[in-house]
Amino acid sequence: MTSGQHSRNPNPQGKGLVPVLAHWHALRPRAVAAKGPAELLLDLFASTLVLSARCDLRPVVGQRYYLYCDLTCALDGDEGGWRLSLVSPAEWGDRAPGRCLGPCWLRDDMTWALDAEAALAADAGLRERVAALVQDFLERLDVDGPLEEQLPAYHRELPYYRRLLAAGLGASLRQSLAASGASAAQARETLRLGAAGLRRAALTAPQPPGEHATASHPTEDTPP
Repeated sequence: MTSGQHSRNPNPQGKGLVPVLAHWHALRPRAVAAKGPAELLLDLFASTLVLSARCDLRPVVGQRYYLYCDLTCALDGDEGGWRLSLVSPAEWGDRAPGRCLGPCWLRDDMTWALDAEAALAADAGLRERVAALVQDFLERLDVDGPLEEQLPAYHRELPYYRRLLAAGLGASLRQSLAASGASAAQARETLRLGAAGLRRAALTAPQPPGEHATASHPTEDTPP
């Protein structure tokens, strides 16, 4: 064996097998329930939006985070200008990394709850950005073939924790489909049944007080 072979680091991220397994155990889905088309699309959209954000920490179930967007960044630019932070808008003050879409938290089933109602009602810029993302999301799912093929999976090119969370999210939604007897559901048919509910309950228009939480995220999901 040469000295070059000795010096080469086979594990540049510093993640050995045991830590990886421990992290996956902590981030694998639990308490997965059956979900209808609108709820499943909402969870898929909100979760993929959060997972698209820059994140420099390991998310913990139940911990409150805040999702920010720098609207000066291009919609299709690096991470779309989104950033996930533990710091609230009040704590950031004038140094905030963007406009806050709202608090979010990771559930036991590895989907993300996102309370964007107040921000979308008050901020036309955020509303326009999120509406564009919803439209792109729906267009990408308007395809022939099983919905399962469109769900997130483990992608090596993603940052480490985002990679595990994407795999956990995909596993969770596949289990939800199985629990509802819809494992063979077609992506286009799921859109037909759930797209209107996603637009109404998710993020594209201001909602009456409390509707977002009660319609899509029961109060027991809310962290203390």
